[in-house]
Amino acid sequence: MCGYFIFIAHEPLPSLSQIKKILIGGFFFIIGANLFMTMGSVYIPSGVAALIATFLPFYILIINFIIGKSEKLTMMSYIGLIIGGVGMIFIFYDSLVDLINPQYAGGMLMMFSASLMWAIGSVYMKNVAISTNGLFASGIQMLFYGIVVLAVSFTIEDISNVHFAPKTIYALGYLIVFGSLVGYGSFIYAVSKIEPTLFSMYAYVNTVVAVILGIVLLNEKITTNTIIAVTCTIAGVYMVSRGYKKQK
Repeated sequence: MCGYFIFIAHEPLPSLSQIKKILIGGFFFIIGANLFMTMGSVYIPSGVAALIATFLPFYILIINFIIGKSEKLTMMSYIGLIIGGVGMIFIFYDSLVDLINPQYAGGMLMMFSASLMWAIGSVYMKNVAISTNGLFASGIQMLFYGIVVLAVSFTIEDISNVHFAPKTIYALGYLIVFGSLVGYGSFIYAVSKIEPTLFSMYAYVNTVVAVILGIVLLNEKITTNTIIAVTCTIAGVYMVSRGYKKQK
C-alpha cells in the first residue's frame, strides 16, 4: 500500500511530525488493540469476546466525555445506540452467563483493554491534524508495526512449529486483502471523514453481517432472538445515522 502511494500515486512522504502522529494512532490499533485481542481470545469463548468488542460505540462515548470532546449527539442517536446495544445482547444471549464466570476474568480484562485501546486510537486519530491520505497513513502503520511484531515473534516464538497448510495460506491471504488492505484501510479513511461514534457503528453492522452469513452459508437456524437482534441492530444504526443528519 505504501509503495502504491509513493511510486504510483506520487503521494509526498509525510513530515516527521505527521509520521509521529500516524504511528501513535497505529500503536493503539495494532500493538495495543490487536495484541490484547489476540491474547484475550485464547482464554475466553468467542461469543464473550465478540460481545465485549461490539460495544465500541459506548467506549468511544465515554472517552470523549472524559477528554471533553463531546459530539453533541441528538436524542435519536442516543436511543439508537441503546437499541443497537439491546440487539447485540440478543445476538450473544447464550454468552451472557459466561460474563460472570471467574475463570474468564483474565481473558475478559484483556478483551476489554483491547476494545478500550481501539476506542482511544479512534478518538486520537479523529482529533489530531493529519493531512496525509488516510489509506497511505494506514499503510505506514501496518508496515512499521508489522515489522515490529514480526521481529518480536521471531524472538519469543518457536517458528519450527509453524506449518502452512493450504487452508492456512488461503485464510492468511483473505485476512491480508480484506482484513488489512480493504478493512483497516477503509477504517482509517473513515476516521478522518466522520465522527467517531458514527463510524464505530461498524461494530454493530459487522455482527449482523456475521449472523446473515451464518444463516446463508452454514444453515444456522433463525430463532426469535435472531429476528429481534437483527431488527434492533438495524433500527439502532439507522437512528444513529439519522440523528447525525438532523444535527447537521
